[in-house]
Amino acid sequence: MSRMWGHLSEGYGQLCSIYLKLLRTKMEYHTKNPRFPGNLQMSDRQLDEAGESDVNNFFQLTVEMFDYLECELNLFQTVFNSLDMSRSVSVTTAGQCRLAPLIQVILDCSHLYDYTVKLLFKLHSCEYTSQIFSELLARRRISA
Repeated sequence: MSRMWGHLSEGYGQLCSIYLKLLRTKMEYHTKNPRFPGNLQMSDRQLDEAGESDVNNFFQLTVEMFDYLECELNLFQTVFNSLDMSRSVSVTTAGQCRLAPLIQVILDCSHLYDYTVKLLFKLHSCEYTSQIFSELLARRRISA
C-alpha cells in the first residue's frame, strides 16, 4: 500500500507512503522482538532480559533500533519538509493532520535513543568482544 501512495507526489501521498513504511517497520520490529511492548516502555532489567545477556543479541538489538529510529526520523523530516513555513500551519486543519503522528514519533524516539545509549554502553563494556565485533562497531560509529 505504501508503494501506491508513494506514486502520488502531491498532497498527502508521500506522507502516507512514509507513514505506512514506518508502520511496517514497527510491526516487523515487534515481531522480531516480542519482549518489547508496543509503547516501548521497559525497565533496565527487561532490556537486559531482551538481550538475554548475550553481546551478539545486544548488538543485533542495537542495529534493529537504529533502523527503527531511522524510519521514525524519516517521517519527522518528511512532515516538516511538507509544511509551508511562510505561515503558521499548526492552527490549520491540514497542519494539525500532518503534525498529529509526530507526537508518537517523539515518544518512540525518546525511548529508542535511551535504549540505544544503554545498549551501546553494554557493548563497549564487554570484555570478551572479538576483533570482528570491534571492527563492526567501529564502522557503525564512523557512519553515524
